[in-house]
This record gives sequence, C-alpha cells and structure tokens, in this order.
Amino acid sequence: MSERYQGTGSMFGRYQGTGPMFARYQGTGSMFGQYQGTGSMFGRYQGTGSMFGRYQATGSTFGRYQGTGSMFGRYQGTGSMSERYQGTGSMFGRYQGTGSMFGRYQGTGSMLNGIKELALCLDSIKALALCLDGIKGLALCLDGIKQLALRLDGIKALALCLDGIKALALCLNGIKELALCLDGIKELALCLDGIKELALCLNGIKELALCLDGIKELALCLDGIKELALCLDGIKELALCLDGIKEMALCLNGIKGLALCLNGVKGLALCLDGIKGLALCLDGIKEMALCLNGIKGLALCLNGVKALALCLDGIKEMALCLNGIKEMDLCLNGVKGLALCLDGIKGLALCLNGIKEMALCLNGVKRLALCLDGIKGLALCLNGIKEMAVCLNGIKEMALCLNGIKEMDICQNGIKEMALSLNGIKEMALCLNGVKELALCLNGIKALALCLDGIKALALCLDGIKELALCLDGIKELALCLDGIKELALC
Repeated sequence: MSERYQGTGSMFGRYQGTGPMFARYQGTGSMFGQYQGTGSMFGRYQGTGSMFGRYQATGSTFGRYQGTGSMFGRYQGTGSMSERYQGTGSMFGRYQGTGSMFGRYQGTGSMLNGIKELALCLDSIKALALCLDGIKGLALCLDGIKQLALRLDGIKALALCLDGIKALALCLNGIKELALCLDGIKELALCLDGIKELALCLNGIKELALCLDGIKELALCLDGIKELALCLDGIKELALCLDGIKEMALCLNGIKGLALCLNGVKGLALCLDGIKGLALCLDGIKEMALCLNGIKGLALCLNGVKALALCLDGIKEMALCLNGIKEMDLCLNGVKGLALCLDGIKGLALCLNGIKEMALCLNGVKRLALCLDGIKGLALCLNGIKEMAVCLNGIKEMALCLNGIKEMDICQNGIKEMALSLNGIKEMALCLNGVKELALCLNGIKALALCLDGIKALALCLDGIKELALCLDGIKELALCLDGIKELALC
C-alpha cells in the first residue's frame, strides 16, 4: 500500500527529485525569477585590498565564530506568552502605530519629506566607509518618497559602522518600491553593535528585492541590540536571495526580545543554496515570536549547506505560527550533519494546522540529533494536514530525546494517509522516560504504514508513563514492518 512512498511515483515524489511543487524557486521561471537576472522589475537598477582587515580574525574571516574541532563544534555539545505579538498591546507595538519611541521622527520637520523620487548613485566608488561612530541618535526619514534606488554596484568593499549609535530609526513607510542592489560587493560588514533599540519599519512597501548575490562572505552582527522589531507587514512578495554567499554568520546573541512579523507576505522564498557553512545564533533571546500567518506558500531551501547549526538554547518560550500556509517544503537534502538544539525551552507550541500538504525531507542527513530534553510540555498540532510524508531514509543513526516532557499530545486526526519511512536507519533510540501521560491519536487515518525494515536494533522506552492511550480507531489497513530487526526491547 505504501510502496509509492519508497520509490518513484510517490505521492510526495515531486519533493525528492525533479519537478517539485516549489521548483519555481530553485531555477529559471521562478515566481521570484524576475529578481535574479535580467528583465527584472528592478533590472534598471543593476549596472555593470581589503578595507575590512580589522573585521578579520586569524585564519578565516569568520574564524572568531569557529570553535575547536569542527566549525560548529560548540553548537553540538553539551495562552502563549507570544500572543501579544499578534494583536494589540505588543511589546513592539510602539513601532507600528502612534506613540512610537521614534514617533517624533515621523511627523513634520523632516528635511526630506517632500521628495518624490531620489536616486543616490555611487557607481564608480571602489571603497566606501561610512562611519558615524560618535552619533548618539540617528533618524533617517524618507516617508514622502515613492521610489528609492540605492545603487552601489561598483563598490568592492563596504563598511557601514554605526557602533556609537544608541537608538536608530529607519523609516521608509511611504515607499512603494525599494531596490537595494549591492551586486558588485565582494565583502560586506554591517556593524551596529552599539545599538540598544532598533526599529526597521517598511510597512508601506508593496514589493522588496534585496540582492546580495555577489557577496562571498557576510557578517551581520547585532549583538548589542536588546530589542529588535522587523516589520514588513505590507509586503506582498519577498525574495531574499543570498545564493552566492559561501559563509554566513547571523549573530543576535544580545537580543532579549525578538519579533519578526511578515504577516502580510503572500509568497516567501528564502534561498541559501550556495552556502557551505551557516551558523544562526540566537542564544541570548528570552522571548521569540515568528509570525508568518499570512503566507500562502513557503519555500526554505538550504540544499547546498553541508553543516547546519540552529541554536536557540537560551529561549524560554517560543511560538512558531504558520497557520496560514497551504503548502510547505522544508528541504535540507544536502545537509550531512544536523543538530537542532532547543534544550532551554520550557514551553513549545508548533502549530501548522492550516497546512494541507507537508513534506519534510532530510534524505541526505547521516546523523540526526533532536534534543528537546528541557521541554516540560509539548503540543504538536497537525490536525489540518491531509497528506504527510516524513522521509529520513539516508539517516544511519538517530536519537530522539524528550526525557523531560511531562505531558505530550501528538494530534494528527485530520491525516488521511501517512507514511513514516526510516528504512536506512541502523540504530534507533526513542526515549520518553519522563512522560507521565501520552496520547497518540490517529483516528482519522485510513491507511498507515510504519516501515523500519532496515533497523538492526530498536529500543522503545516508556518506563515513566503512568497512563497511555493509543487510538487508531479509524484505520482500515495497518502495516507494521520490523522484518530486519535482530534485537527488540519494548520497555
């Protein structure tokens, strides 16, 4: 019954090879293709010895991010609180309406309020350093501008240093179209380490293209920021293309509260296919809300990444809300080693109730460690999904550790067909020893195939459970395949 999940002709086969649902994001003919080559809506903005030595440590430009052993070695070891981000009374609400901390910059008295069109062209510059280190407060207000083009295509090295600024407001709310083209830049350092509060408000923009394709190394350091609000609620389509970058470090370790709001975005493509090493460090964040509720289609493509470390260990509560998404692809097929560490989280809610089809493909991963040991309560809600495929066929060793959980609900009542394929795994340990109550409800499933044929040794440990409810009432066909197992421990 589930043969179609294991080879060609799979219900989700399109996610594994050519012709994927989101293929348009990966090559020519992309929904966002216009931003990547000639004939672009913003094409008219594209034209034709390093000053950054001080940013470089020994060895690599990003050497300071590297620990002993592996570049990512240090990442591998040892009534939601976020509701206020979604409505009124937000922690960052002051940035979105009246009464803003920077409200005084948005009214009368602005030097550039009457400008209708502005072009700043520095095409012949080879090296540019804009240093405002002594400034304590800076407001750049261009609210009356309808079109803005910032062209720096001829620049080879750019340093934007605002380290002395304590408060920064960048207000472009009146802009309808914005093109930031830095295609000629080889190295870029954006340093805002001294900023304590940052508000970037682009709510009036309808289309945004950020093109950094020529950059080889990028360091974005905002370690000194305590509160960050990035509001792009008015954008309908967003393309962030960093395909040319080889190494990227995004460090926001000093942030205590982060709100990333893209609720108005209808289509989002985040393409980092050219990156070889990626480190996303948000260890200092205490509260985070990632709200993409308005998105209809999401493609996150990291296929070129060889090593990925996502570290959110400092977060106490996290809400990831993607309820508006209809189709989602998360493709990490090129990743060889993946570490997802959320050990510091106390409460986690992952809500994907609006998704109709989901494919999670990690076929290239050889070792996977998913560690959620610090979580006390976990809710995984996928009730709206009609078809789901979880494909981990390339994994050789897997450890799923949820030992700290006291109560767990896994609700998939809306799923009609489910295939869980782990055929390549040789050893698997599923440890839920701390769980007191477990409810696994698959009542809506009509056909279920659980295939673990390649496993040689399996240990399922539920020693701490006091009450167990296993509900499969709606299943018409059930296939449980453990043919290859040599040793089985059911505890």
